[in-house]
Amino acid sequence: MNDVDVEIINDHTLRKYSKTKNGYKRLSRELLVLKELATSQHTPDLIDHKDDGLSMSIDMSIINGQSAKEWLEIDAEYDVQPIDWLAAKKRLGQYVKAEMDLLSRHAMYRDLNLEHLLFTQ
Repeated sequence: MNDVDVEIINDHTLRKYSKTKNGYKRLSRELLVLKELATSQHTPDLIDHKDDGLSMSIDMSIINGQSAKEWLEIDAEYDVQPIDWLAAKKRLGQYVKAEMDLLSRHAMYRDLNLEHLLFTQ
């Protein structure tokens, strides 16, 4: 992510800011999505944003949880061990609930990054 940097502001807020023209375009799209999904419990809350036409920053809430990559214990070669069914069933249920919420809002995450899929309480 050379076009965008992420900075933790405090325990509850992170800031993404553009470093290049492509980063500006990327954050412009992300801002539109965050606004569109503002009422979803499955996306971070938009706190603030700044846009001077050349660079942009977005402040959003931090979602604390365990990523799917951590939960599945995926290593660099994408090797995983079998998972207990009851644990997998619970997480799959959470994932389906979130995915259905986003789909009902006409949003689809087309580039699923297992580090961005967070499971919380």
